[in-house]
Amino acid sequence: MDTLLIPCFNRPEFLWHCLDNLTRARGIETVHVIFSPDFGYSRDIPTVIQEFAPKLKSYEVRRVPAIHHRGSKQSHNVLSGYMEAATKSSGLVFMVEEDVMVSRDFFEFHRAVHQ
Repeated sequence: MDTLLIPCFNRPEFLWHCLDNLTRARGIETVHVIFSPDFGYSRDIPTVIQEFAPKLKSYEVRRVPAIHHRGSKQSHNVLSGYMEAATKSSGLVFMVEEDVMVSRDFFEFHRAVHQ
């Protein structure tokens, strides 16, 4: 199963539109989604995730491991999220940030390119 990493922080309205587009994309039913809220994320992020959960075949919300380097907070979330997604994926790893809007052929296009 392919894996999709979605880092998110404090823009629940963007995440809502992002998920609205992703759940309409052909091929989402064969993707495991990993949400990765960054430290200090908006309290509305889990509400948005729960709203779209019934439309996702497989998903999880990861807890970002603590870091001790002040200047690499966001990078740590994304890079450690990629590492986790790669270990859980038996196929491709996609990454879509909360403010990215995808088209309905997003998964089909990327799978075709990788073939």
